[in-house]
Amino acid sequence: MPKLKGLYLIGILLLGIFSSGRGICQVANDNIDGRILLRVNDKPAQSTTRSCTVEWACIDESLTGKCIEYHNDQWFQFTPAQSGQYFVNISKQDCRDIRGVQLVVIDGEPCQPKTYRTLSCTSLATQDNIYVSLDHLEANHAYLLNIDGYLNDFCRFQIQVSHQSKGFPAQSIGLKTAPDIQTDETGVQLTWTVTDEQAVKLRSYQLYRRFEKEKKSKWIQTVSHEKNTRGDSKLQYTAVDTVTTRGRYTYQIIGLNDSGSGGEGSAPSAQPNDSTTVWIAEKTVDFNPDVFRPADYLTLRLEYALNTPLTVLIFDASGERLLGKSNFIFIRKGRTWQYNIGHWRRKGIYRFKVKVTDTLRKKSKEYMFDTRNVK
Repeated sequence: MPKLKGLYLIGILLLGIFSSGRGICQVANDNIDGRILLRVNDKPAQSTTRSCTVEWACIDESLTGKCIEYHNDQWFQFTPAQSGQYFVNISKQDCRDIRGVQLVVIDGEPCQPKTYRTLSCTSLATQDNIYVSLDHLEANHAYLLNIDGYLNDFCRFQIQVSHQSKGFPAQSIGLKTAPDIQTDETGVQLTWTVTDEQAVKLRSYQLYRRFEKEKKSKWIQTVSHEKNTRGDSKLQYTAVDTVTTRGRYTYQIIGLNDSGSGGEGSAPSAQPNDSTTVWIAEKTVDFNPDVFRPADYLTLRLEYALNTPLTVLIFDASGERLLGKSNFIFIRKGRTWQYNIGHWRRKGIYRFKVKVTDTLRKKSKEYMFDTRNVK
């Protein structure tokens, strides 16, 4: 009897495991017949790709090429009441990996691939809030949405069809084979240009940054939109961001228009909402701190007694403006001190004064550097 009772309990446990496995998963819209109907401008619907399977008879991989590899897809449908532009907003992604979801928008009869026409295909490597713009949709015409986890990722997410876009434009974030900028400095210099048409209503720019190992972009700073005394807008802008970890960084530059909130230095409460913003540009940066350019470094060979506390101040020699400070204990005779001034050289500062102070004995030495002809 004890053995039978034990076997009975094991059976119950196994049944529970298999039952829970089925319960985790398969959302109703795992199959195209159970596709979820989305109402335009309704609140976002929640779903998950976990444990979903592919109905191979209902897709045509030749229509999406390398954009999508099907793994755990599911289906939605919407029918606009009026012709025009609509947005598919995907938000609150929570994925097992960093990859996020992928989206295909299809015009055609459900599970009849020969009738399919692909309107949009988007694969991302981010969990940012994103939107896909769909132009010139027909009134009272049904459109299919196919969602899958990118590169076998499993994701929970929210999806909405709306007249208003929210987040970053998906077409701007796609994977890139090469960076826009390569740098070996801690100061990443970002430049962007706006058109006269964009500049009419803009009053500031929000900069977002995402490191390659991060899931979502983070706001880092706001730059004011500038006008001259005649009221003409400045169209070219530059900002500097400081990074320390080697790798690839992706920057999104978002213009905030007059109906938005927040000024220079103020952090937005969430990712961009396109009712008040204009997407300006995306920049990718490869940061490699091991690359060494002699012209971008001040170098001194220091001679002090061991364990001497030192303070080093770096000034713009032209105006005596303090540019940097370094405190350390001298622990090796003949130690070479170096300071990266590449960022300042790119700002047009070439002459530097360095003041080294023995903070124990209150004695200082000054050194002048002129890097105008140094390469």
